Amino acid sequence: MQWLISLEMDADPITFCRLTDVFRRKGVKLTSLAATSGSVAMSFIALVELNEALMEHMFHFLRHSPGIRKVSYYRNEETGSATYVFLTPKDSPGKAAGRILQNVPGARLVFSSGENYLFEFPAQAMAHEAIRAIPREDYLPFAHVKTGGVLSAS
Repeated sequence: MQWLISLEMDADPITFCRLTDVFRRKGVKLTSLAATSGSVAMSFIALVELNEALMEHMFHFLRHSPGIRKVSYYRNEETGSATYVFLTPKDSPGKAAGRILQNVPGARLVFSSGENYLFEFPAQAMAHEAIRAIPREDYLPFAHVKTGGVLSAS
């Protein structure tokens, strides 16, 4: 099953290194990976292949990991409750993202890095002409499953 994992973490590169090691050790199959960094924090998004039980385990494991501030995950939903779109346009990525923000009421850019964008939409917006005009191979629809902050060590 395809999942999208979104993380906010410390900008320290060792946190990112630990994360990739965790994915390797847990057998997470990475399909796509994007990151953006500021002076004190880094945002990271990964498209992964994983079974549902292991995804739930990964969510809780990551919440306990040093340097991780916030974890969210999303399930690929081809039909139904998708209100997020992971956009990876092949042609004019900046223009495609701009058209969505400009033309789709309630569209919100959640993540952007290079040519990868995660948008949140009101439920009815998924049928909007601006979204239907995007070539199907350029995006994946997702439904938000869970978000959690860091659990403090007790």
